[in-house]
Amino acid sequence: MALFADSQSKNAKARVVLIDLRDSTEYSIEHIKGALNITCDNLEDAVATKKIFGDKNVRIKLYSNDEASISTAKDTFERLGFYNVEGLGTLEDAKVRINDVKATKVLRSEENK
Repeated sequence: MALFADSQSKNAKARVVLIDLRDSTEYSIEHIKGALNITCDNLEDAVATKKIFGDKNVRIKLYSNDEASISTAKDTFERLGFYNVEGLGTLEDAKVRINDVKATKVLRSEENK
């Protein structure tokens, strides 16, 4: 599935969509599990047709090998009314950032025991 839960509190879940902006060939070789493959050229169509984008408060995380693609996608999302959009950098950068978030959550849950 293309989205994953990111806990903000014990009772609340924020929906997060991870988007791989690279072309389908690069995506098929390697991507982060759960990431949607949507290029900048197809972004508006995806927003119009995918249910997850019905919620303008969804948290959107973008990655690509091209910073210009991230910037273009972020601008497009903002123009369409989505303001919780973050660029994660390259695939490798995104992997590190996602793993850091997971590690932090594990540490916090251990501290609360």
